[in-house]
Amino acid sequence: MDEQLFAKWVMQTQSFCDTRRHVVPRGIQNKIGLGAHLVGLKVTFLKALLANQIFHLPTSPYVNPQTCPDATLDCYFHPVTQCRRLNVTSIPLQFCDTNPLHLLDIQTRAGLQRPPSLQWIHRQLVRILFRPKEHITRLVERIMPFRPCISMHIRSTDKITEDRLLPARKLSSFVAPFKQWYRWQSNRTRHAILVGSEDRGVYNHLRTKLAPHVMVPMDDSLFVVRNFTTIRAFLRDLRKEYRNGVDRDEGAALVAQIMAMAKCKLLFASYGSNIAILVHDFMSSEANVHDVDGRLYCGCGASFCI
Repeated sequence: MDEQLFAKWVMQTQSFCDTRRHVVPRGIQNKIGLGAHLVGLKVTFLKALLANQIFHLPTSPYVNPQTCPDATLDCYFHPVTQCRRLNVTSIPLQFCDTNPLHLLDIQTRAGLQRPPSLQWIHRQLVRILFRPKEHITRLVERIMPFRPCISMHIRSTDKITEDRLLPARKLSSFVAPFKQWYRWQSNRTRHAILVGSEDRGVYNHLRTKLAPHVMVPMDDSLFVVRNFTTIRAFLRDLRKEYRNGVDRDEGAALVAQIMAMAKCKLLFASYGSNIAILVHDFMSSEANVHDVDGRLYCGCGASFCI
């Protein structure tokens, strides 16, 4: 019931085209990954809702201009408003918001029957703001045709760690928790484990470590840039590939990867990654996330919550 009430409140907020301020986040998408950008957008969307503003999705360097000339994220997601982009004001991209007063404010404005949790609010936000278009849904099914499944996300920096208080991680930091979980399962069936990583070398090492379970790597043919060292270098290479006429879309592949991993019943990852945060948000309420560092969910990647 509360899900319907929340969605109704959002749709009403986004329907007063002529009388409300139209906003679009500007900012730092040329310096951050797509996961961080999407997480920032859901928080900025929440603040726009509380300010009674009409929200429009911005452009992204991840979008292939060959297939989507305006390069906005509307290429991947259905717009949250039917209002046209007229007299749009640029606003800063926001990051983590853990203000408990906002939760009470949302309960009052949306007429929710129960006080919402932080996890519940963020799940509602992504399901409304990031409703995938048909070509994204087809990519999701192409990536993960197996059910049931378990997902594992290991970004390149996860193996190093962004927190100096934590030791450097090894692949065993992700494999060991999975094996401990499996040891306690009453139904010892083999699992399909969907693994996502920007470091393609991870797949070869994990295949033997996860045996006898079936590792399902991401379809490499969907992606544009194979290897990179920094986000800036990655975006530079991506723009070059797009200028050269490549027809694949890196952003579409990454969005589909997130949504495919969210279809699994369990995720092993680090909440230091915004990708892990988004997978959590897209998961059903019955699914679980195991953070390899023991962090709690805060709505954003750990570096934004500190």
